[in-house]
Amino acid sequence: MRWNRLFDDLEGRSAQERRREVEAEVAERIRADRARITLADRLAAHEGDVGLVLWTGRLVAGVPEEVGAGWVLLRSGRARLLVPLGVVVEAEGLGRSAAPPDQAVRRLGLAGPLRSMARDRAVVDVEDRLGRRITGTIDAVGADAFELAEHPAHLPRRASNVVAERVLGFAGLLVVGADR
Repeated sequence: MRWNRLFDDLEGRSAQERRREVEAEVAERIRADRARITLADRLAAHEGDVGLVLWTGRLVAGVPEEVGAGWVLLRSGRARLLVPLGVVVEAEGLGRSAAPPDQAVRRLGLAGPLRSMARDRAVVDVEDRLGRRITGTIDAVGADAFELAEHPAHLPRRASNVVAERVLGFAGLLVVGADR
């Protein structure tokens, strides 16, 4: 009878140790999965308003409409705000869910939405990392920079209205806003 209790005790300890190992492995897999989730993945899965605090302290808010490789396009009323994710310091009101790896986050870089704005001939307000605000129309988009014809927002993009032509690097962007 003593031997039976001893074997039962050993079996119980062994089963308990196996449970602890399985729980530790599950916890490690969860941590590993969570480590692969990007801010873009979470923004792609989010529904409703989110606030993004930029490195300048400015807060931009809106509903994530599109998310790409390194950027988010927020809808804020009539305005669309293109925000490079590299300037985001904090996200407020963001849920815990994330988009599955095969869904929602487009691998299209920042040039894609800028080309859409150029194609639409949208008047944009560009805020750069220096705090400058420039209004105009995007004429062309390259791999890492775009050409902006600066003109007053209330005037169309015509040669007579252009006050400057600028080439702006993507690395200097804080927010690009367009009404639609």
